[in-house]
Amino acid sequence: MQKELWDISQLNVFHDVVGNLARRFCQGVVYLEGDLGVGKTALVRHWLQVCGVRDPVTSPSYQIVNMYEAAGRRFLHADLYRLADPEELLYLDVREWQVLADLIFIEWPRRGGEYLPAPDIICQLSLSENVRTMCWQVVHN
Repeated sequence: MQKELWDISQLNVFHDVVGNLARRFCQGVVYLEGDLGVGKTALVRHWLQVCGVRDPVTSPSYQIVNMYEAAGRRFLHADLYRLADPEELLYLDVREWQVLADLIFIEWPRRGGEYLPAPDIICQLSLSENVRTMCWQVVHN
């Protein structure tokens, strides 16, 4: 398993790291883990901007899933924080996500249980004593 760790406390470093990852990783499933307000949606927003998405990239916390498209690629961004039961994902066509999108970002994946597609990447964001870090772990190629 490949693992990388960055101090992304500075915004320009955060943008550089996310931009480099966006150019390297074009398809698959990314699990985004970390506490509320640590930057999961900001990561997706910048990533999709790098990929050419011009629509506003917002948190899907109320509708749970947002879809975006740019340059012939489709992106799905799910935020499962408000999910009451993993079975709710069946009503959101979770079994079709990998057909619908080239790249899938899932915030709060532990709330999705066994219904989610397996991750290719696990991205852990954390904030401690004003130091923001990002751990990027390739779990499946």
